[in-house]
Amino acid sequence: MAGHSKWSNIKHRKSAQDSKKSKIASKLVKEIKVAVQEGGIVAENNAKLRIALKKAKIANLSKKIIEKILQKNQNKENYLHRYLYSVYAPEGVVLLVNIISDNIKRSLPALRYFLHKRGLNLGEQGENKHLFSPKVYIYLSPIPKKEIEKILMIFAKEEAEDFEEKEDGIKIWGAYNLFGKWQKLVEKQGWSFKEYTMVYRPLHFIEIEEEKRKKVLNLVLQLEILDDVHAVYHSVK
Repeated sequence: MAGHSKWSNIKHRKSAQDSKKSKIASKLVKEIKVAVQEGGIVAENNAKLRIALKKAKIANLSKKIIEKILQKNQNKENYLHRYLYSVYAPEGVVLLVNIISDNIKRSLPALRYFLHKRGLNLGEQGENKHLFSPKVYIYLSPIPKKEIEKILMIFAKEEAEDFEEKEDGIKIWGAYNLFGKWQKLVEKQGWSFKEYTMVYRPLHFIEIEEEKRKKVLNLVLQLEILDDVHAVYHSVK
């Protein structure tokens, strides 16, 4: 029985890992599609596409899948669109849910059902967007500790607005219009990154008790598992 239990645990872990990889791949495919729709198929002229392709490479997304996405004719009927919806989480925390979908009438019922089971409601599209500001966000990692101060000085000259040091690197935020400029800088310097994307950052953060904070962050993680949810932004400090 012990062997059977161990085998069951292994299969369960593998299933969870496969599911996670599938979710990541799905989000990357959508990110590449949207980048092509918004900026064209020529990567040299499209910073969002360059970043999306770099992420796909890091995640070991199949080259065949990437080539198929890039070569496929973009039908207006199959266009992916971005949507921002508000969710009022406990403790007065506002969530901004970024949906990327080709059919919002399919996406919204799944999101509403998820929230309804947790006693939460979905706001209107664009509601509370004014409480957030679009930013370019980079998580450079791994970065040696001795290099951090030098890198921060470089980004200070490149109009960085905020940063946060982590054990394995640095998180940096700046105005959204710096996306392409910073991408070229990162590429030129050869820095590795975990994340490079556009985010909505709250104008004001809310401090809540640690246990309640964990519950809100867990809600964010669960929301991001949903198929058409690309990212969730929140005001928790």
